[in-house]
Amino acid sequence: MLHQSQSPFSNRFAQFLDWVCFYMYRPWYLLLDEFLCCFVPTTQELKTPWRRLPHLFIIAPLTLLGTIATLPLLVISFSLWFLLVQPFIVQPFIYSCSIRKETVSYLKDQYTFVTANVCLLPNCVGRMNNLTHNTLRGSEMGREFARTGAKVSGDCDGCDGTSHLTQLSKANTTIKNNGHVQNGAAPVRIPAAKGKEEDPIDHAILTEFPASDFVCFQETFDRQSSKRLVEELHKCYSYIIYDVGVHSLHSNFYTYNSGLAIASKYPIMHAEFDYFQDSKMQCRLSSKGVLITKILLGQNSTGQDVVGYLTNTHLQAYPGKDKTHLKQLDCLVQWLEEFRSKKDSFGEVVAFDVVCGDFNFDNMSPGHHYCWEHPLFDKYVDICRVKPGLDKEWVLGTDRRHIPMWDPRIGTPEKFKSALEDPALRQYYVFDADIEVSSLDYAGVMPERDEHGDIILKPTVGGKRRLDYILFRRGSIQNVTRLNFVTQLVLLTDHIPVSMTLRTIKAAK
Repeated sequence: MLHQSQSPFSNRFAQFLDWVCFYMYRPWYLLLDEFLCCFVPTTQELKTPWRRLPHLFIIAPLTLLGTIATLPLLVISFSLWFLLVQPFIVQPFIYSCSIRKETVSYLKDQYTFVTANVCLLPNCVGRMNNLTHNTLRGSEMGREFARTGAKVSGDCDGCDGTSHLTQLSKANTTIKNNGHVQNGAAPVRIPAAKGKEEDPIDHAILTEFPASDFVCFQETFDRQSSKRLVEELHKCYSYIIYDVGVHSLHSNFYTYNSGLAIASKYPIMHAEFDYFQDSKMQCRLSSKGVLITKILLGQNSTGQDVVGYLTNTHLQAYPGKDKTHLKQLDCLVQWLEEFRSKKDSFGEVVAFDVVCGDFNFDNMSPGHHYCWEHPLFDKYVDICRVKPGLDKEWVLGTDRRHIPMWDPRIGTPEKFKSALEDPALRQYYVFDADIEVSSLDYAGVMPERDEHGDIILKPTVGGKRRLDYILFRRGSIQNVTRLNFVTQLVLLTDHIPVSMTLRTIKAAK
């Protein structure tokens, strides 16, 4: 069984030094971040440019001076960390356990998974995605997951089931108390087109997460925001792996971790992380890779351990014409097989083998055609596919356009759900799956319009750039009972989370 660890270090002295180093460099980091934020306005701030003048002429010079003044602290802290702390690292993650009296310990015949890119980046980088208030967003997202769990199960500590989105709206003038998520909002099934057969899989747009057993997060890069997220998640999820990454010159230039995290209601037996050695451009500053876990679900009636495998990954962003995704998918398949060969035990029953993550490519854009038939999709099922190069008609994109992020017409989960049901509005708020070259140039692209100003509809690919996947191993699952696109985090991230419920073959027996 994986041992609980509040740090990745082998002793408390190294843990203490890491804490000292973190708070020594933190002032420099925050001042530099605030300085850069002065020059990266959100779309809402651009509506009142005069309000930016104090930031440009007062805050920017002061923070620049502060950044220069605290530079010696950065040098000292990094030198201290490099010489005295790094040699004591024994595992590339923190495994945090908070055992509650109501902890789930029984077998079920189905399990629900969620994958969510939460965009907890440095504030200046988050602003490039039209998002602000990282630390507040981290706490808020954790509360939203815990609140949903409290309403469904009623056994989460410290959750009264009320939404805290209004706290964010007070901090951001662009949200005017529209953030309340109503309890019991009915899911809307995505209808099939006229003349088409309904898919046997239950699929819907939800305004709240279903009761989830496992949540896979991507982009939890900011350490402080991630801790706030984990604190709130622990109210419903007893076992959490976070702060995942290998720190070296080759992996991330000693900067950001992988951004991966997994929250589970079941104990984690084993976990391994490997980083991609061929990341490009901005991804060289983060230790992106693959986090693979083996989870103990319980024992069946014959006394056999029932286990599940859960993997979380985040691939290269904006690779351009480079085929980095192919190399990373090859690594993913290789590491999955190696982990299974090492951790499979005689007599255990494997209930599921699931891969979640932000793959940063979709199944329909021509610029990603080389990924569609990768061997990964021979071993694992993408239930949203019809075939390589074509998704099912009801499938939505998960990559939101940044420019209309704060449009009041999608200021609540209910409003965003309504927009996603409309083909034209969905195309306005979500990227199309027609990318020729995945580069930063497309990040600010808006849909094409005709001479009357109406959006030119693209029925097959409009608003369908799906980057977030939940895959399951062929032969390990009896059937998928539900797949949902969830709008609950509409004010908090630039992705649309996905949930999937799987009914297992062997665990039920």
